[in-house]
Amino acid sequence: MALLTSGCAVRQVSRLPSPPVPGTLLKASVSDLVKDVNQWSAKIETLQAVVQFQATALLTQEGLEKQYHQIRAYILLKKPSLIRIQGEAPVVGTEIFDMTSNGSEFRLSIPPKNQFITGADNYHATKSGGLENLRPRHILEALLVAPLGPTDNYFVEETNRNGQDYYVLTVVKPAENHTLKLVRKIWFDRTDLRVKRSEIFGADGKLEEAVNYSGYGDFQGISYPSHIKLSRPVEGYALGIQFERATFNEEIGPEKFVLPRPPHAKLIRLGQSSGGNSQ
Repeated sequence: MALLTSGCAVRQVSRLPSPPVPGTLLKASVSDLVKDVNQWSAKIETLQAVVQFQATALLTQEGLEKQYHQIRAYILLKKPSLIRIQGEAPVVGTEIFDMTSNGSEFRLSIPPKNQFITGADNYHATKSGGLENLRPRHILEALLVAPLGPTDNYFVEETNRNGQDYYVLTVVKPAENHTLKLVRKIWFDRTDLRVKRSEIFGADGKLEEAVNYSGYGDFQGISYPSHIKLSRPVEGYALGIQFERATFNEEIGPEKFVLPRPPHAKLIRLGQSSGGNSQ
C-alpha cells in the first residue's frame, strides 16, 4: 500500500461527515410488538377527520410522476370496513368527489363530470399510472393498521435504514411445497416503538401497499400520526394525507355512509358489461 501511495500526489483531504448519534434504543420482544399493534388497533372504532390530500400518479412506463393539486377532504370511518371521503376543490371549495366503500363495493360520485361509478373494491383498471385505480379501501387500510390474529405466523428482526434502527415484524403464512408466503411487514422505530411503516404483499410476493407514518400526536388519548404517506406501486399512485383535525370513537350513524346516485348522473359500472354505461 505504501508503494501505491508514495507515487500519487494527494490533491485534497476532506473530513468525512460524522455518523449520526443514535438515540436510546428500546428493547421489545416479538410478543411485545404484537401486543402493541393489537392494543393500538383496538383503541380505534371510528374516525372523523379533516385532511389535506396530495395525490401523485406514478407513470412508471414513462418514468414520470404527475403531482396533482392539494385538496381538502373529509373522512368518516367506522370499523370494520365502512369509509366515506368527500373532496373539495382548492380555493373555491366546491365538491369534486364523494366516495364510499362497505368493504366489498365502492361508489364514487364525480359532480364536475356528472358521473357515478361503482365496482368491486378490488377492481383494477387496465390503465396504469393514474388515479382511476384509487379505492376507498386502500385509504382505510392505510388509516388502520390491522391487528394480528391468533393463527398468524410471524417473526421479528432488527435492521438499520438510513441511520435509523427498526424492529421489523414480518407476517407469513404456509404455502405449497413446504414454503412460506409473505403477507405483511410492520416497521417499529426503536427510539419510541411506534409504527413507522406498514407493508402489504400480494400472492406473488410483490409489494402492493406501503404506508409511512410520521408526526405522532395525542388525539383524545390516542397516539396517532398527523401525516400518512400511502403508496400503491401496482396501481401506480401515491397519496399523502396530512391531518388538520381528527376525532376518534364518536358515534357515526350508518346513514352517513350511504351514497345515492345523483339524478341524471351517468352510471359507470367497472368490470361489468352494461352497454354504453360500463367501463
